[in-house]
Amino acid sequence: MKEDTRESLLPGTYGVYDVIQIKFLTSGHSFMPCDKDFALIEKRKRVMKSFIPDDLVNVIQSARYNPPFEVIKMTDFGFWDIKRPADLLLNISKLQISKAATIRIEKK
Repeated sequence: MKEDTRESLLPGTYGVYDVIQIKFLTSGHSFMPCDKDFALIEKRKRVMKSFIPDDLVNVIQSARYNPPFEVIKMTDFGFWDIKRPADLLLNISKLQISKAATIRIEKK
C-alpha cells in the first residue's frame, strides 16, 4: 500500500505506529455492552405503549432504575447530511469495506 493511501485511511498516524489493525464486528456474531441496554429498552417497550415520541422518552428512562438512562432530545439542527460532500470528495469503491472483517496496515 502506498504511503499516501495509508495516510488517507488514518490521517496523522502514518509513521507513528508499526501496525494499525481495525476489526469490524460481524453482523449477528458479536456482543457489545450496549446490547444489554437495548434489550432492557425493548423489554420495557413491550409493557409500555407509546403513541407519541415523548412516550418513548418515558420508556427509555424507565427501562433501567439505577442509574436511569439519560435521554437527550435533539432537533434536526444537530444532524447533517454528508452524503453529497462525501460522494464528491471520497472514492471508496476500490476499498471493498463492506467485505472486510479486518483492515491491517503495517509499517515496512
